[in-house]
Amino acid sequence: MNPAKQLPVRGVLMALDPGTRRVGVAVTDPLQVTARPLTTLPGAKLGALLDALPPLLLEHEVQGLLIGHPLLEGGQRGAQAQRAETLHHLASRRWPDLPAVLWDERWSSAAADEALRMADRAVQRLGRDAVAAAVILRSFLDARAH
Repeated sequence: MNPAKQLPVRGVLMALDPGTRRVGVAVTDPLQVTARPLTTLPGAKLGALLDALPPLLLEHEVQGLLIGHPLLEGGQRGAQAQRAETLHHLASRRWPDLPAVLWDERWSSAAADEALRMADRAVQRLGRDAVAAAVILRSFLDARAH
């Protein structure tokens, strides 16, 4: 099934850019027009990451979760993609009423680096991971609009 059809078209969406050391977090506005970096969480242990998410999910009234899926350049699944798939599986089991999808994020880090070069200091303080999550979220919103 198309990931764009699995998430609601209204309400806040949250994106995660899962790394082994840090996980970037970004959110949309309730109308899903904008995507903004929110924070960075420790990413070494998936269980601890999942334990850290509920306050953010509640505070922002998140209606859907987008998890960056770092496929290799040719579309193959490497270790990081498999880790993202595990995160998706665990999140779906923990929050069965919160739709969660994987989204191809192959070039999000390069786009985040470019965005950080042009960003103001407040955004730069959030760091590359949070900005990469916003890039992932923006790419999803743009793809769904087409």
